[in-house]
Amino acid sequence: MFSRIIAITLLLLPLLAASSAFGMPLQKQKLYAQNALTGEIKIESEKKKESPYRRSVNETMNYLQEIQNIIRENTEGANRVEIRPLKKFYSSTFDYLNALYFYCILRSGTCSFILDALLEGDVINAKLQGKAFCPVMTSFWKRWLGNQMERRVGYRLKVGLFQKAERFKKEKRPRYIRCKDTVAEKIVSPAEGKNFFTERYTKEPDILKSVDKLSKFVTLLKKKEINVYHTAGLKG
Repeated sequence: MFSRIIAITLLLLPLLAASSAFGMPLQKQKLYAQNALTGEIKIESEKKKESPYRRSVNETMNYLQEIQNIIRENTEGANRVEIRPLKKFYSSTFDYLNALYFYCILRSGTCSFILDALLEGDVINAKLQGKAFCPVMTSFWKRWLGNQMERRVGYRLKVGLFQKAERFKKEKRPRYIRCKDTVAEKIVSPAEGKNFFTERYTKEPDILKSVDKLSKFVTLLKKKEINVYHTAGLKG
C-alpha cells in the first residue's frame, strides 16, 4: 500500500507543478514545471540589497579609480580619453570618509594623503567647469563637525601622537578647510583642457601617490572586513 501511494504521488507531481504555477508568466510556468519533472526544487530569493556602508566603500573606490584613470591617461596614455566631471557622492558616503579619516588618524596622527586625494577630485571638477569650488571637501568638513569627530579624536588619540596631530592641524590642515582658495590656486594656469592635466600630473607625481595610497587603504580594509564606522562610533 505504501509503495502504491509513492507511485501515485510521483505521477501527480507534474499536475501539482502546473497547479502551483497557475497565474505565473508562461516562461516561468515552463521553468517551474520542468524543475518539478526532474525532481529539482528551485529556490527563488531576492537579490541581497547593498548596505549603505558597502555602497559607500564601493562608491569611494570607484571615485578614486576615476581619478587614477585621469592621471594615468594624461601622463602615460595617448591622452585621447575625454575628461568628464567626477560623479557626486551620496551624502552617507561622507560619514564613511569621516570614519575612514578618523580610523587613520588614531593610528598615524596625520593622514594628509586622504585629504589630498579628495581635494584632487575637487580640483578636476573645478578646472573642467572653470570655477573654483570644492563640494567634496566642504561636505567632508561639514559632516566632520556634525559627527563631532574632532571631539572623538581628542578622546581617543594616543598621547604619543598628540603633538604630531596638533602641528598638522595648525600648519597644514587650514588649506584643506579653506579649500576654495586652495583649489583656485591650483587651477590657475595658462594651460587649458587636457594640457592642464598633463602638465599638472607630470610636474606633481605625488598626487597620484596619494590617490593610489588611499585606494590601497580602502581596499585593504574592505578585504579584512574592517568596519571603520565601529571604530568611530557611528551607525552603519
